[in-house]
Amino acid sequence: MSKESENNSTSLKATLIIALIKVLAAMPLALSKLCLRPFAWLQWLIPNESVRVAKLNLNYCLPNKSEAQISAISRELIKHNMNLIAETTHIWRHDYTVNKRMLKHLHGLEELKTAMQSESGTLLFSPHIGNWELTYAFLANEFNSSGIYKPPNIPELEDMMLAGRRGGGKIFRTQARDIRNMLKELKQGGSLFLLPDQQPPKGSGVFASFFNQPAYTMTLIQGLLQRTGSDFWLCYSVFEKDGYVIYAKKVAIDGSLPAEEFAEALNCTMEDVIQQSPEQYQWTYKRFKRTPDGSPSIYNR
Repeated sequence: MSKESENNSTSLKATLIIALIKVLAAMPLALSKLCLRPFAWLQWLIPNESVRVAKLNLNYCLPNKSEAQISAISRELIKHNMNLIAETTHIWRHDYTVNKRMLKHLHGLEELKTAMQSESGTLLFSPHIGNWELTYAFLANEFNSSGIYKPPNIPELEDMMLAGRRGGGKIFRTQARDIRNMLKELKQGGSLFLLPDQQPPKGSGVFASFFNQPAYTMTLIQGLLQRTGSDFWLCYSVFEKDGYVIYAKKVAIDGSLPAEEFAEALNCTMEDVIQQSPEQYQWTYKRFKRTPDGSPSIYNR
């Protein structure tokens, strides 16, 4: 395929995805979820990479689960991910005043309000569980929290994504210039939300246990804590019955620990959350792609 044909193909793909996002967002949320339900069924029936990776991760991280249990979690995960697509289109395309209807309860809200008044700033984190877009929308709109992001693989989606995420806070990339701005934000008493359970760039992490397996884990959070003395909070959402519940609680991890020990404590905190609702975690992500000795990962064996 020529470069021009490849670019045209990518442009067409972006146009179709943007059109789909707009169509789903224009529907009532319940209807958009209903429209996507058959695709969850098809994704489960037809062999595909997402289901393969999810099952590999689940077997790797939860070895005590039976094959039937792994299959059940995977099936529920696919359903949850389709609902997540519908919800995300609404979050990106509608005002927070509309989207906050997805939230049914907030645990730890009063304590979080107090923490947000800290002059040393507040650093918040969550694993990719429940609906992290909704978690960030809550923090950005209620507390002007800032966040970090990785540009999407389809550049045309970036403006739409940023418009949906911005709220009252700022959006930073994980680049040297933006890390300086993150530090400035925290030192001025602001708040910053991160999702630390994805593989960082080479040289920006350490290997630490995650579900008793070596996972390359970011050191950015520890660096920010060491240089700002900010309060450290876990803040995540999970779907319960008829809507999302946000949980917020202060975390006590010593920022002066060796990098590997800090990363392991961070991963352990996220494990506890994931164990409670494994069917809502992003198991489709290749979390263990990088290995300590450079050997093939579980995804390539």
